[in-house]
Amino acid sequence: MISSRVLSIALLSLVNIGCSGDNDTTPTQDSGSIAALVQNSENTQTNKFNINIEFDNDAISAAPKSLSLSIGEVGDFTLNAQSGYRVTDIKGCDASFDKNTQKIQVIGGTKVCTIYVTSKTNSILLPITSSVEGYGRFISLPKRAEQGSDFNIVTEPHTDQVLDSIQGCGVKKTSGVWSVKNAQSPCHITAKFKSQFDTPKAFSHTIRLPIVVHVLENENFTIDDIQIETQIELLNLHFRSSDLLETLNMLSGTARVAVEHIPYIADVGIQFYLATQQPSGETFTGINRIADQGHISTASMLGSLYHPHKYINIWVGEKPPEQSQYSITYPAGTSVAPGISLDYRAVADYSSRTYDPKLNKTLPHQLGHFLGLVGHIADGPKGSHHTLPCDGVIKQSPSCINQDLLFNYMRHNTIADEDKRMFSLSQAQVMRNWVTSGPLKPLYDNNIDQQ
Repeated sequence: MISSRVLSIALLSLVNIGCSGDNDTTPTQDSGSIAALVQNSENTQTNKFNINIEFDNDAISAAPKSLSLSIGEVGDFTLNAQSGYRVTDIKGCDASFDKNTQKIQVIGGTKVCTIYVTSKTNSILLPITSSVEGYGRFISLPKRAEQGSDFNIVTEPHTDQVLDSIQGCGVKKTSGVWSVKNAQSPCHITAKFKSQFDTPKAFSHTIRLPIVVHVLENENFTIDDIQIETQIELLNLHFRSSDLLETLNMLSGTARVAVEHIPYIADVGIQFYLATQQPSGETFTGINRIADQGHISTASMLGSLYHPHKYINIWVGEKPPEQSQYSITYPAGTSVAPGISLDYRAVADYSSRTYDPKLNKTLPHQLGHFLGLVGHIADGPKGSHHTLPCDGVIKQSPSCINQDLLFNYMRHNTIADEDKRMFSLSQAQVMRNWVTSGPLKPLYDNNIDQQ
């Protein structure tokens, strides 16, 4: 930088050079050269650069029309839009735009630059209404959309449901995405969800029950949401499609259920879904994660219990080494929190959605107990479900009683998982009665609108 004092001395020297001596031929500095030197010096001191602004439409203007800023200096443009137009974007010069004040702020840099402003006409906002049939919800759907705009639609069915269709507003599915293109008028969109399974042949209706999974986390294990979600999907296959799974088992080369027992394989007609609402009414994934530094205990279960008349509670956590192979069912009416406790290693990993008969079947076994099946299939107490006729007829069957079913889900824990493949018709009837008219009737009644 050239200080004003140095500049004055320099100018004085030039003047002295021009006026000294008597020799008329001595060169002198003219006034134009002096002015140029002063201007040069000022430019060097201020180091300003122009910032320009350009528009894609004459309906937008700015004041001022340009700025000249030094490095680090802050400047503003105030935009003005004619009626019916609005600014949509600005780019260039690292500028920022405040929509509320309609000002562009920019900081001076080391070179000339230009801010580009784009705009569009104000669009009409169209109201978009919606409704749901079946059990699911919209995750992404605008309540209003600009006329001529596009938008995507995202839905979430309950764990035991699938999206059947979306209708209205000219919606179409392209490459797996439901979307509306070029919206032109107010419209209504309906999402239809349906069960993954048909109505059971042996029973009048399907029973649906909500599950909340409490994950008692500690530093020794992790279990992600997808494993829990798909474990519930697999559970529904066991309760609703064991006859299909038996066919898959045959294809995998494992031992077959005896031909004479195949007619007794039940579609229980009970299916489960991860709860979608917390007790407070807030939307919920059905998975309740709790930081817990110890093993599953009565205290940790009671401390996290959701009302057992509204939810089936399942706790997943770490059990002591001597109990890691055991899962425990606590029926309704016991002093312990009613529900099921599982060691995290007992949760089946069906995240690939590829069925394998060796997948863990601890949960269907324990839910059988929770829904009223007493004891194991071969060694339950006298008069329990294992002595009932396989076909559900309330009389001694000469051809089959439940304890004859070597591939039953209620066999002892020491039996390999691939050898547990079915509930019988009579077991299904016991479980349905337990829910609709037995100890779990309050749970059923509180979820009657989900049936």
